[in-house]
Amino acid sequence: MIRYVTRPDPIAKIIAKPRRCARSVEDRLADIIQELGHAGEPISIEALRQRGFSGAVVHRIGPAALAQARRRSIRQTAA
Repeated sequence: MIRYVTRPDPIAKIIAKPRRCARSVEDRLADIIQELGHAGEPISIEALRQRGFSGAVVHRIGPAALAQARRRSIRQTAA
């Protein structure tokens, strides 16, 4: 008996990107940074530790999360 096996579509692999955990941590950290900034509280490593992030995570992902929080906070108004 002859069996035919179809190959997976290579274009589908390119389009479907795998989810990454680092992205969700970065998003949550950016949310916390935004909340602290809008509440007028200082954004420090200690404040982020109190909200459940370790110092290593803050040092590794913090700059990218801070940049993301700044991009989200930009307001554009039409003149």
